[in-house]
Amino acid sequence: MYNVKKEVGFAYVEAAGWLVDTGEHRDDGHPVIKEVFYVWLTLRNGQRFSHERSFSPLVEVCPDYGYAVVTGTKEAKAKAAALATRIQAAIDGGAIPDLDGRWHEIEPAYGSDAYQSQGIEAMRCEQEKAEG
Repeated sequence: MYNVKKEVGFAYVEAAGWLVDTGEHRDDGHPVIKEVFYVWLTLRNGQRFSHERSFSPLVEVCPDYGYAVVTGTKEAKAKAAALATRIQAAIDGGAIPDLDGRWHEIEPAYGSDAYQSQGIEAMRCEQEKAEG
């Protein structure tokens, strides 16, 4: 139900990494942070959507020392980039992504028309005031 015009260049797609705290390691109590990769679609007005699929490296326990090791980051990033490339090629070929299907809306691009019309900056100021 999003009004998306069918024209080349109405959106761009990118693979983006985001640091995620996966919780504390069960043996040493240290936090385990890994980078998870997402595919974002940004419309000309700045509206941004995230694809339902994410690409996550594995967290394994080192058998010799017992600490957590994150493996497969390059592979996860490559998979996200490949999906972003396929989607961008489809869009450039005239396809329209089903934004009501595999996508969910996230915060718009900073400073865009959508960012300003949704009042994101004011919401952030209020949140900061509430947090003290």
